[in-house]
Parts: sequence; structure tokens; C-alpha cells
Amino acid sequence: STALSYLSCMGPVIAEPVKIALLPTKEISNKSAPATLAETVIYWFTSVLLGILGILAGAIIISGSGSPLWICGALFFSAMFLLASQKPLLGRIKTFFARSKHTAPNWLRKGEDVEIRVRSFRSRHPKVACRIFLLDLVSQFLMVMEVFVVLKAIGLTTDYLVLLGIEAVSRASKIVSAWVPGRVGVDESGAVAACALFGLNPAAGLALSISRRARDLLWCVAGLIWLSRSRFRRPKSSEAMMQLCD
Repeated sequence: STALSYLSCMGPVIAEPVKIALLPTKEISNKSAPATLAETVIYWFTSVLLGILGILAGAIIISGSGSPLWICGALFFSAMFLLASQKPLLGRIKTFFARSKHTAPNWLRKGEDVEIRVRSFRSRHPKVACRIFLLDLVSQFLMVMEVFVVLKAIGLTTDYLVLLGIEAVSRASKIVSAWVPGRVGVDESGAVAACALFGLNPAAGLALSISRRARDLLWCVAGLIWLSRSRFRRPKSSEAMMQLCD
């Protein structure tokens, strides 16, 4: 699912249904769909939290003089509001249909039901949601340390606030370019701009983006090899996908 998300222009729109469809049986898919989607939402939430932290760190470093930081901050705060809200977004669309005296399509009603189950996951399973949240926080920390390792490897040393700022700006560029297959050119320009914004050599941003692209492509190759050699029966995967679409 990660490989298909990275290489296509659909991003999470295709990644999440594929992730559920690749589960071995229809019963597991039906039971695991809300948890799988909730894990993705929690990961995005921790990612946005890190982005906000990075924007604050960047504002301290450059004394609030960088307007790109505030644009990125507005993006992160908007995303956090959408992710943290308990009210389903699809429900608001359904309300619009009701006000216009039109019948909401069947897929919208079923989509709202799935969204309600996903958004209520943390209240129904607080301990599990807490574990996922902590694991995702560790993941976010490791991604920041990845920036440190790459910069260290090319002979640059900087403090943690700069690392947070670079990661935040790079992450904002990834969010707005999720529809670009492979984020070709966007990762590079975002990392270069982030390093330049914080007074580092722009070539360091290029080195960072190339190293991350190599890592992403390795994951894609591994995922596609697994997919081509998977022993899961195609009918079961198809049934799961049809169930999700229905």
C-alpha cells in the first residue's frame, strides 16, 4: 500500500483501501478496517504535532521573520483541527444534501459510518490508541534523527531546533504535494528551501532529499516484490476490496 501510494497520484486515497484489501480474509478485513484507518489518522496527527513543534522552533531561530513558516503553521493547525474533530466530515456533506432536498448517495452514508467508527476509535479503545500514539511519536522522533544523521554524514552539525524546523518545512511540502506521483521534484525543492531558510547550504537539502528518496524507493521495491510473490488468494483480496467499496 505504501508503494502504490508513493508511485501513484492518489496517495492515501488508494493506500488505505489497498492496505485493508491485502489482509488475508474478509472477516479480518471487516474487523480490522476501523483500527487500520485509525492508526493512519493517529500517525498523521503525530506528524502534524511534530510539524507545529518545528514551526515554533523555526520561529524562535529566525525571530519570526519568515513568512513561509506561518503559511506552514496555518496548514498544520488546519490539519490538526480536521484530524482531532469528533464530528465526521462526511456527515457535514450529507447535511448539505439534506438541506438541498437531495438524497445523499449510498456510498456517502456508508462512508460516514466508517468515519464515525474511526473517529470514535480512541474513545472505544483508549489503551490501544495510547500505545499507537506513543509508537507513532517514536517514529516521528526517528524521522527527525534521520535529518541529523544525513547532515552529520555530509559534515554539517546543527542543533535540534534547526532539525525540527527543516523537518517541518519539508513535511509541509509533502502534504501539499501528495497528489504528485513519487513527489518528483517536490521533495528536493522542499528540502533545499528548508535548509536555505535556516541558513544551511542548500546542497545539504538536496543530499537529504536524495537519501530519503532512496529509502522510499527501497520500501517500494520491497512492497511490490512482496505483492507479486504474495500467497494471498486474489479472490479474498477482491472480496475485501468490494466490501470496503460497498
